[in-house]
Amino acid sequence: MRGESGMLVLAGTRMGRYRLSRSLGKGGTAEVFLAYDEQMRRTVAVKVVDSREFDLLRRFLREVETIGSLTHEHILPVFDYGEQGEWRYLVMQYVEGGTLRERLQNGPLALAETNAILQQIASALQFAHARGIIHRDIKPSNILLRGNYVYLADFGLARSLDIASSLTKTGSILGTPEYIAPELANGEATASVDIYALGIVLYQMLTGRVPFSGNSVLAIYWKHLQEAPVPPSLLNPTLPASVDAVVLRALAKDPRQRFQTAGQLAEAFALALDSHRQSRTFVDRDAQKLALPLCRLRPRNGFTLILALALLFLLATSLSFTFLTADSPRPQPVLVREFYPASLPTGTPQKRTTPTAPPTKITHTTISPRPSPPPPAKPTPKPTPRPPDQWHRHRRWKNEVS
Repeated sequence: MRGESGMLVLAGTRMGRYRLSRSLGKGGTAEVFLAYDEQMRRTVAVKVVDSREFDLLRRFLREVETIGSLTHEHILPVFDYGEQGEWRYLVMQYVEGGTLRERLQNGPLALAETNAILQQIASALQFAHARGIIHRDIKPSNILLRGNYVYLADFGLARSLDIASSLTKTGSILGTPEYIAPELANGEATASVDIYALGIVLYQMLTGRVPFSGNSVLAIYWKHLQEAPVPPSLLNPTLPASVDAVVLRALAKDPRQRFQTAGQLAEAFALALDSHRQSRTFVDRDAQKLALPLCRLRPRNGFTLILALALLFLLATSLSFTFLTADSPRPQPVLVREFYPASLPTGTPQKRTTPTAPPTKITHTTISPRPSPPPPAKPTPKPTPRPPDQWHRHRRWKNEVS
């Protein structure tokens, strides 16, 4: 059942006990329908592929095998698998929140939301890598959201690390061009290709765009090989430098310079956010400490205000007095003029002539301080008369009696 364009037109039909209602999305390998499980009475998602397409069928069967061996809380669970005529179908849990690609159409995510999504996807990838499975198609359209809960889906390109190969045929590279790692040009598909793709998803969550884009697959892949990505903080100035360091390491051209596991990438990003949060806390705390003394200087009553104004007045007065005294003129030396008469008057009248004054003699005198008077001479003490002794008293008394 195909339309004129060759696409599947299975809406309204049945696949086993599942009634298909409408298409949820389609890619290069299969189409996913919203369906209803009539036996379990629940809504599910059914992925359908045409078995006549050998390459598509091989990828589909690989996904069925891979999903059956991976049971993780953040890997989309599978309920059933079946065949009907020329169709093969895989029944999965329906996640009504949509994909990360749809959410990113509204712009970049906040740091906290980005970290929550990264931690869950990294946990799913770490689980798959530990069991020798690489996804090879990490991108926002394969990340399903239910509120803050995340599922990793679409393991159609997943391969075992023992037999991994990036090429299905000569010159054909599997995956989406915007998320392909540079080393896939050499046919090296390791767990590092998933870490590189996860780094691009992280870049897209922080900035709202992929680091490399172009008009063709070759142009995009050439940028992966040759160009360095623009630091995310240049596109989103709210991002700290520590986040730039984590993202740019995840996008290193050399796989040996990237994080070796998805868990390391998630842990490094969480530590970058913690350091940024702590630095902001220290800045806010220091600002509060600086602002606290200023708050304490506010006057609590009228007396404090009056005292402050009085101190300011005294300070202004002292400063103005200092400026006035500094500009006052210094005393200048005194000029003394001496005049000499031309002639002295005599008794003989003489013809009156106009005296000619001699040239004025100008002398400079320097006012010297008055000499201090000499200290007064100390008076010479007069000798104290010696009191008469007893013999002289007796003599004087005897004379007076006689």
